[in-house]
Amino acid sequence: INRSDDTVLICLHGGPKYHYNHEYLDLIFDFYHNFNNICLVNFPGSTGYSQKYENELIGNGGVVDVEAVKSVVSYYDSQGFKIKIYGESYGAYIAICLSQFINFSIARIVSVSGFTNLFYMYLCSDSRNLIEKYFSDYRKFSPEKNLAMKELLPIRFLHGSEDKTCPIAQINYFVKKYEGMHLTVLDGFSHYEVDIKKEKIRNKRIVRLLK
Repeated sequence: INRSDDTVLICLHGGPKYHYNHEYLDLIFDFYHNFNNICLVNFPGSTGYSQKYENELIGNGGVVDVEAVKSVVSYYDSQGFKIKIYGESYGAYIAICLSQFINFSIARIVSVSGFTNLFYMYLCSDSRNLIEKYFSDYRKFSPEKNLAMKELLPIRFLHGSEDKTCPIAQINYFVKKYEGMHLTVLDGFSHYEVDIKKEKIRNKRIVRLLK
């Protein structure tokens, strides 16, 4: 931790069956060139996936992971840091859920390829099986529903227009429904990009939104 900088960037990976390890990622490389303090959060069990963790996830809509990340945010908040949160896909869902905790010193939330409406995801996403497995109660766990009537921290959304995994229509609706939300659309981009040029464009946008 660089104490001369009072800002920390908390990064939330997709998945939930993924984890940060020692592999090279262009985006993380860019983060280290732009931020002094970075915390790569692996959700509980994401480096091994014990049966207990698997059972906790099923049907619980990310509650286990939201609480785990909240504890990380709480720690940095207690240490006097201004917190920036980046989340991608499932990690973006967690980041969106964290927007309700306005008592923390969260300076920025950036959602990349996230989701806000689980029933819409069930109907329209190509990841329907994952939604059925991990989110049993669509109304209870949808940010669009469970964050209603709450004061939320602003969220900056970055989303591909051709995303079939987390279709963009739900984000458009969420941004219009809640104050302080902003959407940047990447025309022609899908959920994940393997094209190097597109990936670099996307990564630059992410860094810019986090500044």
